[in-house]
Amino acid sequence: MSDATFDAGLAAAQPPQKRFWEQGRLGRSAPWLFALSLPLILVILLLGMLVAGMLLGAFDPSGIESLARGDWREQPLSTALFSFGFVMLPFVFLLMAVFLANRLVHGRSPRSLLTGRARFRWSQTLSSLAVILVLALAVLAAGRLLSPEAVVFVLDPQAFLLFLPLVLILVPIQVLSEEVFFRGYLVQAIGRFFTRPWAAILLPTLLFWGAHLNNGPVLQGGLWAVAVYGIMAFYLTFLAVTGDGLEHPLGVHLGINLFAFLIQGAAGDGYRTPTVFVTEPEGYEFTLFATVVIFAVHYVLVVRPGRGAGPA
Repeated sequence: MSDATFDAGLAAAQPPQKRFWEQGRLGRSAPWLFALSLPLILVILLLGMLVAGMLLGAFDPSGIESLARGDWREQPLSTALFSFGFVMLPFVFLLMAVFLANRLVHGRSPRSLLTGRARFRWSQTLSSLAVILVLALAVLAAGRLLSPEAVVFVLDPQAFLLFLPLVLILVPIQVLSEEVFFRGYLVQAIGRFFTRPWAAILLPTLLFWGAHLNNGPVLQGGLWAVAVYGIMAFYLTFLAVTGDGLEHPLGVHLGINLFAFLIQGAAGDGYRTPTVFVTEPEGYEFTLFATVVIFAVHYVLVVRPGRGAGPA
């Protein structure tokens, strides 16, 4: 037998490589296992929310009321710092729950939730993060020039520096937990039962969108803000499915959230940290336009050039 014949036979004996959105078909993928693991993940998330609420209430009962008003200035600075940590705590529970379900219930590696390639492509994440931050800063500068009264400089150096380490640690955890759940686990769960990628894009988009409809900016901004979150949900899921992993979605999502938590907050956010600028929750027509432009430029500059790259 020639070496070529042997190699061909060996390749035929190997299971076909699954794309990222199809990896729910690997490991233990019986339908009843998904019916078991999804409620389990949600129960653990709710447990995290309960623990966070109990800790916040025990630390400072007034923190819950001021937290609901969505402004760190409503609390003493020390309480505000702890409150922010408690707000982010459920995402730690969610992250652990998703990875545990993926490993223990389905028998898949942690990497399967992050990428369809042999290794995670950090360069894509970092390039997406950098481009999103630069584009958001450019839009902020344009808004400041065109309408300075709508973009107010509110920097409190002491509070900003105290919050900065917490934001840089906890916001990436929050983003990662949402990505591995909505665009990792859910995308792959849907990919287990559908053979077309459009289903793996559409359904998680609607679920992520729906989960964010009670956010402060959505409640304040109306239909324009709803459209902004819908476009964001679609673009992130589109990147995950077509890009064979969470590299680009993680970078984009992290850039958006770091910008919102550190650079430009909006009055009426669910929890507004000390930022450099604050905008009023009007003018979401411009926000919608800016969102479309930012995502289009990001795709052209970062995503499309990598489409011709070979496997990594």
